[in-house]
Amino acid sequence: MRHIYLLRHAHAVPGDPGMADHDRPLSPRGHAECRVLAAWLQDRPVRPQRILCSSAIRTRETLARVSEAQADWPAPEYLPKLYLASPGELLAQLQALPESVTDVLMVGHNPGLQELALLLAAPQPGRDYDMLEIGLSTGGLIGLTAEGAWAGLAPQSARLAFYCREAEVGRG
Repeated sequence: MRHIYLLRHAHAVPGDPGMADHDRPLSPRGHAECRVLAAWLQDRPVRPQRILCSSAIRTRETLARVSEAQADWPAPEYLPKLYLASPGELLAQLQALPESVTDVLMVGHNPGLQELALLLAAPQPGRDYDMLEIGLSTGGLIGLTAEGAWAGLAPQSARLAFYCREAEVGRG
């Protein structure tokens, strides 16, 4: 069984003409979202063997804040090609993983992550799938499971295990 975790960065400061989009840091709301998600993860068996993270500042900060209490998580790989990547590019990264890896966390951006999740997950009844179709919130974490080899990942070859919107709920 393979476990794929897709984490959208937490809320970032608004765009500014004097700052490259890649360099936008988290906003105070984003830091709060990270605290809520980190607390949610404390009681969950999310244990990635590989972490693939966009090189953008907001994804790096999100991962750093969320993983502070996760002593057993590996060091992340920061990949510039994950910055605003398409679902096809994200899927290619997963398909290239070594077979010895069973659990991966990918930290990135929308719309790519949401579109990747909807591409991989077979449609299923339930609130998590319905909410995922609507959107992937900042600080949202998706869990997918799949059988077989990484290279065999294809449309609808996975199952949505969960969609954590706790950071979104925490804002309410």
